[in-house]
Amino acid sequence: MVRLRCRMKQIYGENTDSRFDRPGLKDIIEIKYELEFMNYLYENGLQVPKIIKPRNNEEYLFTIDDNYCVLMEYCHGIKHVNTANTPDRELWQVTSIGQFLGKMHHASLNYDNCNEKNASCRLPINFVEVKHDLLFNCKEFKRQQPQIYDRITILLDKHTQMIPDNADINDQVLMKNFEKYLPRGCIHSDMHDDNILFDDESKTLTAVLDFDDMYYGSFIIDLSSAMCFWCFTGDNFNEEYLKILLMEYENGRKMKLTDKEWDLLLPY
Repeated sequence: MVRLRCRMKQIYGENTDSRFDRPGLKDIIEIKYELEFMNYLYENGLQVPKIIKPRNNEEYLFTIDDNYCVLMEYCHGIKHVNTANTPDRELWQVTSIGQFLGKMHHASLNYDNCNEKNASCRLPINFVEVKHDLLFNCKEFKRQQPQIYDRITILLDKHTQMIPDNADINDQVLMKNFEKYLPRGCIHSDMHDDNILFDDESKTLTAVLDFDDMYYGSFIIDLSSAMCFWCFTGDNFNEEYLKILLMEYENGRKMKLTDKEWDLLLPY
């Protein structure tokens, strides 16, 4: 693998990087879907790696030793990974994330290939089953950590009143309609701080990486995960960061959050 990466750099230059996927781990249709969307975002001015076509090849994807391979332009930047022991979050980072996410979702709305038929097959989040399991299938956790369990149930009661407690067939029907009226499109679904590169001097976002988990889904999935990853400094939630994130997101998306999105933002 190392020799192959070095050989790629010798042929295509130091500003290239490569990615490998074994057949069977990801369907080739999924990989092409991901690469086509990344290329669409790049052509629309979003900060994603540029995909390079190999010489004398019409396809981005090629194979070496039974591995699917793709060349991408190397992206410069640093990662700001926020942890409880090493708090690392600033307002300009949150602003950049909100802007990128909003612009990506806006671009997704105009992307012809972005629909359920062409998307990777993913299971939706089933809030009914999640809430039911938290309430009724965590007896050992409840016994060992009664205070934490009580806090969880209080939060569930406060923020998930629209989600039933039972996981019966009627609730499964409800779950199928849960996201029916939410704005949807291609989502990244993995916008954590290890997948984002920044330039500290210009205080800008330079690249969003790792679209492996992208699929067709509700935009609120990306937004709620961004809230979790980017609105905390250490363990402390910053309400001002949340306000800025939502404002920049709506500006980038060129569309306000719908009432349904507001209703479901906390449960997500």
